[in-house]
Amino acid sequence: RAHQRFVISTHLNPEGDALGSQLALGRALETLGKDVRLCNRDPVPGLYRFLPGADRIEVVEMVPAPYDLLVLVDCGSLDRTGLRLPEPGGGEMVIVDHHLSSQGTGPWHWIDAGASATGEMIYALIRELAVPLDKTIAVNLYAAITTDTGTFRYSNTTPHVLRMAAELIERGADPWNNALRMYESHPEGRIRLLAAALGALERGLGGRAAWIILTSRMFAETGTAAGDTEGIVNYPRSIEGVEVAFLFRQVEEKEWKVSFRSKGGVNVASLAETFGGGGHHNAAGCQVSGTLEEVKQRVLQALERAFGESTVQSPMS
Repeated sequence: RAHQRFVISTHLNPEGDALGSQLALGRALETLGKDVRLCNRDPVPGLYRFLPGADRIEVVEMVPAPYDLLVLVDCGSLDRTGLRLPEPGGGEMVIVDHHLSSQGTGPWHWIDAGASATGEMIYALIRELAVPLDKTIAVNLYAAITTDTGTFRYSNTTPHVLRMAAELIERGADPWNNALRMYESHPEGRIRLLAAALGALERGLGGRAAWIILTSRMFAETGTAAGDTEGIVNYPRSIEGVEVAFLFRQVEEKEWKVSFRSKGGVNVASLAETFGGGGHHNAAGCQVSGTLEEVKQRVLQALERAFGESTVQSPMS
């Protein structure tokens, strides 16, 4: 309430929770008469361009000044945004995040690892500010919570989340349009990328792990980019008997992004942290340097240790 000029940003390669939270908060602050700029390092992926206000998100390398408050949503540090701070002209920074591995940096941070999505936290904040839930806010928050609850399939789908979803639908969110745009309107290139990835699927550690590899050549041949990979890692996780799945995505000749997904028995956030990454108990990621074979060996060795430390299956979330 005390500030006027806001910049809102989120992490690299933003997905539904990040973008929905960013857009909903921006709308709420503008309703209060604030000046708001929405800025990310990476562009909005095609499947999220239907979100109201998505066309307002600026792609920048530096946080635009002047501002009073920089708000990072679904993101535990400035490093994760890929943005640089301006000098001079910068104000304070606030972090709003629900990742288990997020510690928060700076004097102002709100971390709630118990929240199903950052969108759930933004919903609570908007309620606290007494801002009406208009259709723009409702559509964006619905996309946020459906993304991180796996369309209400994961164990973080609480009664509160479902009541919140019902209210968002009453305020204008359309479940079918959300599903149509996010899950049933993929470009052909993404499907060809998926086919190539599944064609090279591998399995190891006694069948408890499965992984797929996306190389720069595969992206070039299918005309796709990083934004087209969302959800692909869930396919190997869906194999019966697989406890942990991961995806290797090439970003440079000897640089690989690794996305982990667990069915609950292994905390992949802790696994990712050993490589300088982080995330949730069942969904996390990191970046690892080396050749593909070197990176695979390091990850599989770390996962083998994690299997040895984990003896109890926990519910998926």
